[in-house]
Amino acid sequence: MHPVETLLSTSRRFHVWSYQVGQPELLLRSGFPHDDVVELLFEEVKSIQLNRLQLPELEVRRAEDVVFEDGNGGRRFLKIELRTLGHVGYVVCGRLTFINGTHADGKRQWSIRPHGPAIRLTNPARS
Repeated sequence: MHPVETLLSTSRRFHVWSYQVGQPELLLRSGFPHDDVVELLFEEVKSIQLNRLQLPELEVRRAEDVVFEDGNGGRRFLKIELRTLGHVGYVVCGRLTFINGTHADGKRQWSIRPHGPAIRLTNPARS
């Protein structure tokens, strides 16, 4: 068991940009089309609970990992809390990546998986 870890705290407004069921990915985007674009890419999404499509003043927190039974034992997934003004949602996923730019050609700033501590390539700092 590990304590809840804040991964990102920002004054930016994020929007649900896309969700793909076949290849379960959720993409949150901020800044489009006027500011520098940053994105949060959730891969291998197992569960989502969001009551909003826009997330202002976003705080992204890693909660306790979740284990899903798959017939061969359990597999660990991240539980990511998305906190914003008057709302707390979550995404359960295999990986979360912070991208500076767009998913297609942006620079991946950091990525986190459930198998250990966060892997930070650079610190995204408060925006």
